[in-house]
Amino acid sequence: MVNLKHLKIQHLSTLGLILTGFLCMAIAHPNAAIAGPTNENIEIESLLSPADSRALAQANQLIQEAIAFYQSGEFAQAIPLVQQALALEESVLGADHLEVANTLSNLSLLYESQGLYAEALPPSERALQIREAQLEPTHPDIAFSLDSLAGIYKAQGSYRAAQMLYERAHFIYEIAYGENDLGIATSRNNLAGSYKLQGI
Repeated sequence: MVNLKHLKIQHLSTLGLILTGFLCMAIAHPNAAIAGPTNENIEIESLLSPADSRALAQANQLIQEAIAFYQSGEFAQAIPLVQQALALEESVLGADHLEVANTLSNLSLLYESQGLYAEALPPSERALQIREAQLEPTHPDIAFSLDSLAGIYKAQGSYRAAQMLYERAHFIYEIAYGENDLGIATSRNNLAGSYKLQGI
């Protein structure tokens, strides 16, 4: 059996994350682009067993169906589909794969879109933990996770916790994109907003 823990597989459910979360990505960094499959990713996919390939194809189909519900504002209908996709990905890729983190972010986004912040928190926290374990400390995907988690804390009234995450995200964005990048302005606004809510 192939160990997939550290392999980067970019099948269509990753595009599902970007499509369902494109508004958040645009806010975090307006120059974020949709990534397509590479030759390396296609070669990695060829290492999967037929059963695993079918499972990931099913997960992708579920994500695509969830996207349709999301785009029509039917968030509650999308949630069980993403949960099923998550279970399939975990069974094939393992619980700490970056693809699993992407789907966890999808799930958190759907809960947050309905104002279900308590439900949005665990998948967002877990997505961040996976990315921190798998990526370099200054990777923009970690900053995106920090921003997402900070938004949940902010909505729950945990302004100090949100501030600390916004500060970490802003630091990473500056390193990744430079101080003059357009996306940094949004990051600064998030941080300034967290200060204002605390009267700082």
